[in-house]
Order: sequence, then C-alpha cells, then structure tokens
Amino acid sequence: MHSETKHELLGALQYFLIGIIAEGSVIRWFDKNTGGEQMMIWIVIAFTLTVLRIVILFYAAWFRGAEWRSISRRRWD
Repeated sequence: MHSETKHELLGALQYFLIGIIAEGSVIRWFDKNTGGEQMMIWIVIAFTLTVLRIVILFYAAWFRGAEWRSISRRRWD
C-alpha cells in the first residue's frame, strides 16, 4: 500500500474516531438537551478535538523537523 493511501486512511480513521467520541459524549452527558442543543454540543466537541489533533500534528512535525535539522548539520568526518 502506498504511503499516501496509508496517510489518507489514517486521517479518515482519526476523524471517524473524533465523531464517535463526540457522539458518545453527547449521548452520555447531554441526553436531556433538545436535538438542536445536542447538535451544537456535538459540533463544539468535534471541533475542539479536531483543533487538538491539528495542534498535535503541527508540534509532532515541528519536533521531527528540528531533530532532522540538527542531525543534518552535524559533520560526519
């Protein structure tokens, strides 16, 4: 399987899990609210998890990039 395909499948799985977590949270803790309120709560939870995912990916890429830059600057004489 190509690395691009793996990357897309892992991204889809992550967003699927974000949706499942948001839905489970709404069902468990906000089941007394009306349908519109539940939908807004679901959107807020999913948006927050998505932003958290993006921040984690950003910092992981930044740390990985800093690590490779430090190694590439070394002189291997």
